[in-house]
Amino acid sequence: MTCLWEEESKAGSRVLRLTALVQLGGAEQIVRTHLDTTMQNLPEKEQATAAYIFRYLVTPSGSKIAHSLSDLADYAKISTPEDRHNLTALLNKLSGGDVRILRPLPVSSGKADEVRYEIFHDVLAKAVLDWQKRYSYEQERKAAKQKLRQQRLRTIMVTIGLVLAIGLTVFAAFQTFRAEEQRNLAQTQQQEAEKQRNLADGQRKLALSRQLAAQSRTLFDSNFETATQLALAGYSISPTYEARDSLNDGLLANPEFIAFLRGHSASVNSVAFSPDGKTLASGSLDKTIILWDVTTHNQLATLKGHSDSVYSVAFSPDGKTLASGSVDNTIILWDVTTHNQLATLKGHSSYVYSVAFSPDGKTLASGSWDKTIILWDVTSHNQLATLKGYSNSVLSVAFSPDGKTLASGSNDNTIILWNAKANTSPEQACQIVNRSLSQDEWKQYVGADEPYQKTCPDSP
Repeated sequence: MTCLWEEESKAGSRVLRLTALVQLGGAEQIVRTHLDTTMQNLPEKEQATAAYIFRYLVTPSGSKIAHSLSDLADYAKISTPEDRHNLTALLNKLSGGDVRILRPLPVSSGKADEVRYEIFHDVLAKAVLDWQKRYSYEQERKAAKQKLRQQRLRTIMVTIGLVLAIGLTVFAAFQTFRAEEQRNLAQTQQQEAEKQRNLADGQRKLALSRQLAAQSRTLFDSNFETATQLALAGYSISPTYEARDSLNDGLLANPEFIAFLRGHSASVNSVAFSPDGKTLASGSLDKTIILWDVTTHNQLATLKGHSDSVYSVAFSPDGKTLASGSVDNTIILWDVTTHNQLATLKGHSSYVYSVAFSPDGKTLASGSWDKTIILWDVTSHNQLATLKGYSNSVLSVAFSPDGKTLASGSNDNTIILWNAKANTSPEQACQIVNRSLSQDEWKQYVGADEPYQKTCPDSP
């Protein structure tokens, strides 16, 4: 009615006319406009509370329902005194003055907590349902918009994170590249410095070699031995033409010297001639054996197979096989022609210092730091016997010309003579060949002095 009267007043009329009511959209529109204006002027929190309690004051079909303050507080899940006070203020605001959205229904007792509230007029019920629907839709729209905004924000943050991660990865890769570049530069500089040091060292050695060669030449006539040693020292430091010529001149001046053989990179521990005298074998701390042509003084082959220093080399009587003993606790048998390994003999628990073939080439003896001597069958590569008797390492072994006796020298200052044939019984020989022995095998394993008899009765 207030809206209708204000409209008539604007038109200069002092009576309420149907025309003005129609212009305002009718009673329902007037009520809806009044409700919308009232609710819009409420704070957001009060609008939310009003929308919540409206659903209990109006049924979906538009019927009014009256509820007490306590009921509405329970429906709205209001429990704190402050929130209950705010609800009371909201109900008073909606039911007081010219607002008249709600109205209290007092009871005869007049107790405040028993006052019930309802929609002010039936015509407001539909407007309340409509506002509540629009309010819920608007809240859902805002929530969806907020959710979309959060999703976009998360997308932006993820994108920023990816960009940062990519940036950090690129930066790390760049730093790695720079570090690698710096390492390469440092390595190059180190290599260059090493190269310069080596160059300077090489120049120093060249100069020293030439100086020793020059000093050698001045002493050939007065002190040949010293002159030769100086020439050899100069050639060892650096094989300059001057040192080589001085050394050659010394050799020509003294027929006792034939040649200097250079090829090993460390000390030479053992040398041995082949039976025909055409080949020389040398074993070295550099873990290799070199075969030399005695006539041309050229290297024929470098035999590599040991993992540590070579201390002893020996040719078989026929010159076809070379045995080498090493600090790696093994003996290697080599084919002198093909330079291939024939076998690796393992049995010692420490360094092998000496090896020797028997005159018939069928047996190999090895002396070791482990204080033992092992006799080996050269053909089968099996152990024939282990000779024990020393209190210290065995440094040297040698067979007598008839092969019956083996001599060994030790670090305990003694030499022991062994019966090279006495340590293999027919039973041991049987295990070696795994069959009955022939007469030749009997002589090899048991000895020619023992009468031949059939062995290994359980074998062919």
